[in-house]
Parts: sequence; structure tokens; C-alpha cells
Amino acid sequence: MNRFLNTPIFEDEEKSRRSKMLNMMLVSIIALLFLGTLTPLFAGGIGRRVWLDGSAISILSIILLMNRRGHLESATLIFLSLLWLWLTVGAFTGHGVHAPALAAYMLVIASAGLLSGWRFLVFFTTISILSSVILAFAEIHGRLMDTGVVHTPVTLAGSYSVIFVMMAVLMAIALRSIQEALARAHQEIEQRRASELALAQSEERYRALAQNLPNGAVMLFNADLRYTLAGGTGLSEVGLSKSGLEGKTLWEALPPDTCRLVEPMYRAALAGDSVIEEVPFADRLYSVHAAPIRDGSGQVICGMVLTQDITDRKQAENAVRDSEEKFRRIFETIEDSYMMASIGGTVISVNPALVKLLGYGSPEEIIGLNTSRDIYIDPDERSAVIALLKSAGAVNSYPLKFRRKDGVVIYADCNIHFVYDDQGQPAAVEGTFRDMTERMQSERTLQQYQEHLEDLVQQRTVELTVARNQADAANLAKSVFLANMSHELRTPLNAVLGFSYLMLTSPDLSPDQHKTLDIINRSGDHLLRLINDVLDVARIEAGREVVKPTDFDLIRTIQDVTDMMRGRAQQKRLPLIVEQSTQLPRLVRADQAKLRHILINLLGNAVKFSEYGGVTLRIESAPGESDRLDLIFEVEDTGFGISPEDQAHIFEPFFQAGVPTEQKGTGLGLTITKQFVELMGGTIRVKSVVGAGSCFRVTIPAQLGESSAVKPAEIDRGRVIGLAPGQPSYKVLIVEDQIENSTLLHLLLEGIGFQTRVVDDGAKAVEQFQSWRPDFIWMDRRMPVMDGIEATQRIRAMEGGREVRIAGLTASAFSSEQDEVLAAGMDDCIGKPFRPSEIFECMSRLLGVQYKYEEIATEPAGHGLLSVDAIAALPAELKEELKDAILALDTRQISAIIQQISERNPAVGKTLSEHAEAFAYTSMLQALQDGAEG
Repeated sequence: MNRFLNTPIFEDEEKSRRSKMLNMMLVSIIALLFLGTLTPLFAGGIGRRVWLDGSAISILSIILLMNRRGHLESATLIFLSLLWLWLTVGAFTGHGVHAPALAAYMLVIASAGLLSGWRFLVFFTTISILSSVILAFAEIHGRLMDTGVVHTPVTLAGSYSVIFVMMAVLMAIALRSIQEALARAHQEIEQRRASELALAQSEERYRALAQNLPNGAVMLFNADLRYTLAGGTGLSEVGLSKSGLEGKTLWEALPPDTCRLVEPMYRAALAGDSVIEEVPFADRLYSVHAAPIRDGSGQVICGMVLTQDITDRKQAENAVRDSEEKFRRIFETIEDSYMMASIGGTVISVNPALVKLLGYGSPEEIIGLNTSRDIYIDPDERSAVIALLKSAGAVNSYPLKFRRKDGVVIYADCNIHFVYDDQGQPAAVEGTFRDMTERMQSERTLQQYQEHLEDLVQQRTVELTVARNQADAANLAKSVFLANMSHELRTPLNAVLGFSYLMLTSPDLSPDQHKTLDIINRSGDHLLRLINDVLDVARIEAGREVVKPTDFDLIRTIQDVTDMMRGRAQQKRLPLIVEQSTQLPRLVRADQAKLRHILINLLGNAVKFSEYGGVTLRIESAPGESDRLDLIFEVEDTGFGISPEDQAHIFEPFFQAGVPTEQKGTGLGLTITKQFVELMGGTIRVKSVVGAGSCFRVTIPAQLGESSAVKPAEIDRGRVIGLAPGQPSYKVLIVEDQIENSTLLHLLLEGIGFQTRVVDDGAKAVEQFQSWRPDFIWMDRRMPVMDGIEATQRIRAMEGGREVRIAGLTASAFSSEQDEVLAAGMDDCIGKPFRPSEIFECMSRLLGVQYKYEEIATEPAGHGLLSVDAIAALPAELKEELKDAILALDTRQISAIIQQISERNPAVGKTLSEHAEAFAYTSMLQALQDGAEG
């Protein structure tokens, strides 16, 4: 059965369905005929029925064979026509229309619609109407037969003739209609096949195009704007895909904004028009070409869209357009003149600058002129330029003379080169020209003074040489004067301070004598400060002052300075308040001596000019450039203030603010401070209100220091009174030409147990070294016969000369002289005037000498004594915390730790509180260190 039901496979699914349905109907009817279930349509015996059924089966089998071979339309038409004829004739011969006949008619009409579509449905409806007319005649005929009326053969023949004629006519009409319907159906089928073939070929062609299309895409769409094909690398670049487009409509696949732009293009393509527009999509710009796809007959079967990403091209076109516009603007506005001429010399193009240069009214007046005849002064110059171009390829900065329209000669600096054609041959000459007329005139004017200028230069050189020599001599004289002044002032001052110190240590002095010597000593210190200020200024102005950065403990330096200045402040009953940032680094690298000098000057002025209120020192740090930081110091006082007029001059040498009767000092302190600050790369500013006080703000750049390079704190152990027992007997040679200084040093050293000898020049020092072999030599820098430099070099060259320790003594204010002393081979250098502690400390450092010290009370005036034993009994952790808090100047932490100590030892806690309230931090540190050593 399946073999009979199998039908050919058509490309059109509808045709396959109809063919299968026809097969089923034919097979069913043939089976029923075989089973004999159909009622005979004609009266007669079994023979006639067999003949009729066999004929029907044969005809139906032929129709079935036609359908199986693919002739669906012909098989359908024959089957339906035969079925109609069969039923019509049956109804006619059966004398009337009955229910089976009506059902058969309905079956024919339904079969026409199912098997052949709407055209055959209309056709068989028409046939059915005609059949109804025939059947009506048949019914009338039957009724006439039933009336008993006698019909003659003529009457019957006439009746049947009329019926058959009508049937023949109707059959002819039906066959004609069937033929036309078949022709139209065949034509439509062929057109449809051609359209389908054309569409398939188009899809295949455009699919291949899409696969090879760079930066673009190809899409086909039908009348519903539904995509039937999509491809191309451009799809993925904007987030689209083949599967995301095919089978979807335009509005389903693309954003609404894009759909509104391209839908009119799609509609136009389906209407047969070709449209190209630029459409933005996904931040890119695309060229969209919508066109119709036609079949062989020229009918539009679908639409095609070809997209190409033109973003880069548009950008390039815009860049070219901008470049051309920019070139045009430059060409028209450039100050340099431009001209292009043919190889023969005919002007082709010029810019407005050249028109102006040559004095013409417009470019048209120049274009067409011959350069050799109309522009060049000397035609041979153009020939020379062409020759240079042929040999060198270009001519740069070439001077030429041109003729203006009015005949005036002008000079131009020219840059000229060839313009080549596609074959690489020179096609034109172009160049730029700059007007050099004024410069040439200036050069001629300058040339007139050239010879005289050489004489002037030579004369001026002589004058400058003389002035330089005079300045060098003046600077040398100034340096010599400063050196001599330093030596001449410091040397006697050394004796004044030194002998007053020795006398103050005498136990036989009366109170009045002690007071008198103390005045002498303080006056000497004051005089020394004045001398140092003057020499500092002179040294800075002479360029002899340099920055010497070292790693040091900033917290300890601030504490030393404030402890020093606190005594002065307490004398005037002024509190000295220190406000220190918790972020301040402890170890820094900068010039410690200059920073100390700056703080002493500013704090000293603040105390000196404040009669009430107080003095505040604020210290903080801020990040600087690179790995550096800025140290910021503010010194604020409550003095009489500085007027705005005086603020502009307070950093000038010898200037003092206020009325003369209230002025104190030399007026050099702030000058030195400012010069030191600037020398260190910092800044200093002042804010002041008259009657309210002043605030000086100093910012100094520094770096973080390293603990390994920081020297330990020097502890003031008191006055040296002798040598510690158990040491060798040290021999010290004193080389000094000034009797007062040598005597002072001799008394100072012999008084504590050293063996000393004194000589007054370097030659004698060399002799004494050979004969006496001292352990230590104090060597003066300046002496008659032989100075200290030469004497040191000779001693070092002798046997044993490398072992002896030599320390220089100099009254020079210049560090360069001290460096010279050290370079000569001395181990150290002490400046004059010196303090006894400096002498003893130097010998201890170089020779290892140990001393006995005078016991000093560690208590401040009016407070209890700090017991070393009591401090030593405290827990080590508390002592270390108190020491760190004191060094950090953290008053809150100091008070908290003293409170903890008071809970353990109320007496020690009370004494420490009294010292803290008096800011006696130095004595507290001394007691903590002695307690730790004990």
C-alpha cells in the first residue's frame, strides 16, 4: 500500500500535499470498486457492471500513474472532469436528482478546492451550476416520462438531442475553460519556478558575496521586510549575527532609530528603486545601498541591502578636507611668499603674500608673466638657480633680487625645488620667498660700523679686564681684611674669655669679684656674638659660606635651643611654648648648624622684643618634591610689632625697626637668618600687627636622616677638674705665637694634670717633636718663621709623625681655612675664641683622655633634687617611655608617665612634676641617663 501512496517530492510543499491527497483518493476509489461496494450507475446485468467497473479502474489507474510521474495538474483535471461527467450522466440516466447525487456534487467541489486550489474551485463551481441546469432538464424529462404521456422516437430524439447538444456545448465551454485554466496555471507555475530559481541563484550569489565582503554585510528581505539571508564580516563588528537576522523582520532585528532611517529605503527597493544613503549605526557610519532583486521577466522578487563601513574613509576624507582647508588658509595667510612656475619660467600660481611682495593688485596680474623677463633683475640668476636644482635637487636660503611692479628692487631669501610629474621628470618649479630688503639694508648699515666696532670691542675689553682685576683685587683685599679682622679680634677676645673663665673657677674670689668677672665674661660673649654676626654677613657676601648637610636628631636640636632660650624667657617672666606636630620626623638631613642659628636668632628676637604675653614655637613638616620634605617653623611673639613700612626693610643689613631709642643689637640677626634660609633653599616670611606682635614663618627643605649617621647627644657633665686616675702621663706641645693665648692654654691644661711645653713658631715645634715626642700638639695656624701648615706637614713626614695627634687653632672666620688645616694633616680644628670644654672634648675624642668632673646639682632652682638612686629603682620600661616622651616634647605623655611614677614613688613623682612644670627637661634626661648607668 505504501508503494501506491508514495508520491514524487515537489519543491513546493503545497504541491506535495495535493499529490499525496490525490493518490489517497484514487487508491480508495479503486479499492472500493474492487470490493464492489459502489452502487451500479447503470441498470443491467453483472457483465455490464464488470465492464463498467473494469473501465473505471483502468481509467483511475492511468490517472494514478500520471500523478506518480509528477503530472499533478493534468491528473487532477482529468480525475475531477471524469467524476463530474460520471455523476452528471448517472443523474441523467437515473431520471432525477437524489441525495447521493447531491453529495457527489459537493464531493467534486470540495475535491476541486483541495486538489487544485482556488482557480479549479471557481471552475467547478461554475460547472456545478451548469450541471444543475442539465439535471433540472433531466428531472423535467423524467417527470414527463412518468406522466404517462406517449413519446414518439422523434420526440425522444429531439429531447435527447437538445440535452446532448446542451451537454456538448457545456462540455466544449468546460474544456475551453479547462484549457485556458491549464495554460494560465502552467504559466504561473513556470513563472513561479523561474522566480524561485532566480531567488535561489540570487541568494547563492549574495551569500558568496557576503562571505568575501570585508567590513560590510549583505542582506536579502522579502515583501514583509523579513530577512531571508544575512552575511558578511561587518555583522559581528556591530554586534549582529546571521542567526539574529535571518527569519526576523526589520523591526525585530534592528533598533527603532535605525529602522526609521532604513525602512523607506527598503520600501523603495521593493518598489523597484535603488537607494544609497549614509546611515549611522553603533557609533560607526555605514554606506547603505538598498536595491531590488528581479527575476528573468523583470519582476521584483525581493530586496537587497549592501552595507559598507565607511567610518575610516569618512574620517580620512574629513582629514583630507581639513588638511586642504588648512593648507588653503596657510597658503593665503602665510607671511612667506609662494610662487610656482613652469620649467620655461611662466608663472602658474602665487599666494597673496607674493602679490603684496611684488606690488601687484591681484594674483591674476602675475600669473602668466615670465619670471626671467618680468620678475628677476638678472635673468642669469634664474639660469643659475635651475642649474643648482638639477645638480642638488633643492636650493635653500638662496639670495635673489626681484623687480617690483613699480620698478623698485627688493631682496628675497629663497627656498626652491622641482615639482615632478608621474614619470619623475621635472614639470615645474616652486618656492617660498621671504622679504630680506630691510635686513639687507640693516646689514649694510651695520657694515659701515664694523671696523669701528672692533676698536670699540677691543677698548671695552681692556676696560672690562681692568675692572675685573680691580674687582678681584677688591675681593681679595676684602677677604684678607676679613681674615685679618677675624684673627685680630678673636685672638684677644680668646684671652679675655679664657682668663675670665679661669678666674671664675678660683675658690678665693669674693662675691663682688665673682660678679665683676661674670660681667666681663658675659660682655665678652656678647662681643663675640657681634663679631660673629658681622663676619657671617661678610662671609656670605663673599660667597665663602656653603651648606653642610648632616644627619641629626631634629627633636633633640629643638629641645637644646628651647632649653637655651627658656632661661632668657624666664628672666622676663615669659612662657616659651613649643607646639610640635606628632608627624614631625625625628631624624632629618640638613645643615644643623645653620638651622640652629636660625632658630636662636628668631627666638632671641621674640624674647628680646616681648615684654608681656609669651613666645610660641610651632614645628611641623609637609611633603616636598621627590623624596624631600619641608620643615616649617613659626616663631610668634607678643612684642610691639613691625609696621608695614618697616617689614619691607627688616631683612636688610643694619636695619632696625621702631624708634632709635628702642633699637637693640647690630641689626644683622634677621639679615643672617634670611641669607641662611635662602642658602639652604628655603623661604622666610613675616606677618605682624603693630602693638600685637609678629610671626615669622620659615620653610626649609630637608631629607629623612639615617640613625646610623646621627651623633649621640653630648651630655654636659660639668667643669673638668682633673684627669681620671689610672691613665698615662700625657705630654702636650702648645705651638702659639701669641703669649696670652699660649699662657691661657698652658694654665688650662697644666691645671688638670697634663705635661705641657710652649713654643712660638712652627720650626721650634718640629724640633720639640723630635726631641720630646709629645702625645698631642695644639698647632696655631698663623705664626712667624714657619706657619702651622708647614710644621704639620714636616712632622707628619718624620718617624712617628703619623701617630701623634695634632689639632689646629685658628681665629679665621672662613671654613675654607679650616678645611686647609685639615687637608694639611691635622686631625681636628678648633676656632678662637675657644671654650675650655671644647679643648677637653677634642683631646678626649682624639687621644682617649678621661676626666674627673665637678659635681653639679641636677635640680632647678626652687625644686627638689632628682635622686639618681631613686631614678635607677624605677622600672626600665617607665624610664624608657619617659625619656622618649621628653625627646618628643610630648607634654601630655610626660604628665601621664609621671603620674604612673607617682603611684610607685610619690616623692620622685613630685620632683619630676616640678621639673616638668619648669620645662627642666635637660636635667630630667641627665638624671634618667645617670640612673640607667647606675
